Amino acid sequence: METRIKDFPDGSFLEYDNGKFDEWCVYMNQPNGTRLPPLDRDYFTQLQSFGRTYGVARIYEDYVSVYNLVGKEVNNNDLKHITNIALAYGNDALELDKIFTILYMAMIAEERKKFTKLGKRIK
Repeated sequence: METRIKDFPDGSFLEYDNGKFDEWCVYMNQPNGTRLPPLDRDYFTQLQSFGRTYGVARIYEDYVSVYNLVGKEVNNNDLKHITNIALAYGNDALELDKIFTILYMAMIAEERKKFTKLGKRIK
């Protein structure tokens, strides 16, 4: 199925492809050819670290802003909005753009599951 969703300035990109359970698994592709699904523990650990740097409230508010964008389909305007949110983080903008986009994509994947009871409220 491979559906490329967002390209980043460092040459990495995010896509949906078949996973163990459905066709909505999020994959991070690195310029060196490495392709892995992002792990919850990794990006939540990064968010904790950014929370110590920028303040937990700020990170949370931006996460909620991303959460509020989520529907059943990826929207290019949403992806641009996520990038604009991340730009406010200066040198960490790229990493936060990736994390917030991963979360956005994961929530859309949850919304698309046939028998979901929680929808996008995945975490």
